[in-house]
Amino acid sequence: MTDRSKEDAGQGEVSPMLGRQTTVRIVPTLKQSHDGPAQERPRHSNSKAVFAQCMVAGGVCVLGAAAGFPIGFSAVLLPQLQHPNSSLSTDDDMASWIASIHSAATPVGSFFSGMLSDRWGRKLALMVSTLPYIMGWLTLALANSHALILAGRVICGVAVGLIAVPAQVILGEVAEPRIRGLLSGAPHMSYSLGILVVYILGASLEWHLAAGLGVILPLVALAVFSFLPESPVWLARHGRVEEASKALVWLRGDDAVQAKRELRELITRLRAEDETVQLESVCGSQKNIGGSQKNIGLGGSQKILSSIKNTLSASRPCNAYCQQEYLKPLMIVATFMLLQIVCGTYLVIFYAVSLITRADEERGVTGNEAINPFLAAVLTAVVRFMFVCIASTLLFWVGRRPLAIVSGVATSVAALALGTFLYHNGASEEPSPHASWIIAGLLLCYVAANTLGFFVLPGVAVGELLPVKIRGAAGGYVFTIFNLALFGMTKVFPSFADSLGGHGVFWFFGLSTLLCTVFVYLFVPESKGRTLQEIEDYFKEKNIMWISRNRDNRI
Repeated sequence: MTDRSKEDAGQGEVSPMLGRQTTVRIVPTLKQSHDGPAQERPRHSNSKAVFAQCMVAGGVCVLGAAAGFPIGFSAVLLPQLQHPNSSLSTDDDMASWIASIHSAATPVGSFFSGMLSDRWGRKLALMVSTLPYIMGWLTLALANSHALILAGRVICGVAVGLIAVPAQVILGEVAEPRIRGLLSGAPHMSYSLGILVVYILGASLEWHLAAGLGVILPLVALAVFSFLPESPVWLARHGRVEEASKALVWLRGDDAVQAKRELRELITRLRAEDETVQLESVCGSQKNIGGSQKNIGLGGSQKILSSIKNTLSASRPCNAYCQQEYLKPLMIVATFMLLQIVCGTYLVIFYAVSLITRADEERGVTGNEAINPFLAAVLTAVVRFMFVCIASTLLFWVGRRPLAIVSGVATSVAALALGTFLYHNGASEEPSPHASWIIAGLLLCYVAANTLGFFVLPGVAVGELLPVKIRGAAGGYVFTIFNLALFGMTKVFPSFADSLGGHGVFWFFGLSTLLCTVFVYLFVPESKGRTLQEIEDYFKEKNIMWISRNRDNRI
């Protein structure tokens, strides 16, 4: 029997996963090279494919905006609670708990998000996350005590943690390389928009009513995701090849040839990965399921992927994390996200109003001469949203590394300049008459520069740099560590700011940003225009720093 007849014969096999006969054909095997399966460069996306992928990004963006609501809510809730006429008197200690408890609860959701994403699928994990959102906002809307406020913040924090991994992962898995940067940055746009909207609502509405409006976005997201497909990467990895094929055809604008080509590459990749896992983790009595390197039909693919599923579930996850191709991207992503905290990215969001008020107090300015803290907070949210949009658009043309380095240098300059001005203006006997405008301008420059790269890129890195084998679980662990660190920093930040003063806080942010910029330059690889398979191949190289990489490699 010829190779061609063997392939045709294989197409009539009954799938062990689907339990029925199928005649769908996968395109012939791609040519091999000494580096492994050849990766055909992606073609330009047709308009229908772009629309389909934007639909998935749209669903994620609705949840991203919903995640921004509880993040920004503390900045408008606390001033109302601490107002002299508030019916619920709140001291600084309780205020710090209300601000930080959200970040304490988020790691719980993050820890389970990776497991749920790997077990149930990216889509279902995102749909499930809408339920605690709704419960949390209803609790806040009806709260009449600190206990209920804290409970609502905890529930919303868990919900934010639940979406962290599947939101970035599904975008990285469904988007074509040419538009992956743009789509991966889209959730940050909606996230910033959510913060802006809740700032506006908090400045004009009583906080109970603002909280009640928070249930709208989760309900919309639940409706949108009910019409979208699951990630084809997750489907293929779990042996559901026919569903993966249908999902890819829809995501590629009914381009069946492109969809089959991508599915074939994915199956080849998973088969090679499975053979490696078997050599390292499986008893010798188990047969090598890799089989022949010749062409395989869909039925054979499903058998292979079914065996992959069983093998991977039986292998130890810790073994994978100790291998360099998994450990390197994991450490890079985790370090990038932790440095993001000490750069002040999220602390300015949580304490926007308080930081502005502190700056006025240190200058001894009150009344009409003082900066309106709510207006300034809204302006920072507007600038953040504008520059997230700019950053997401730039990701379409500009590499991740240049964007991050420019963002880091500009952020550091703005933070150090703001800290220096606050220090000299506070110590001066004759403060500058334009001090308020200068402070506001430097603060907005800091927010703009920080948002341009450091606010967006760590989340993009989760979807692009983490290998598919550990992407769900490892992403959950990274977000868990990140949110635990964010909780600790948010809780101690008021005391930290009291010790350093407003100028010292921004000096700290500026120096931390310089450190993060150096880290990006040395270690973070460029992923623009690269397939996820090419990115994984890069981490198999022996180098640790990007600057010492093999220059002949495409990445």
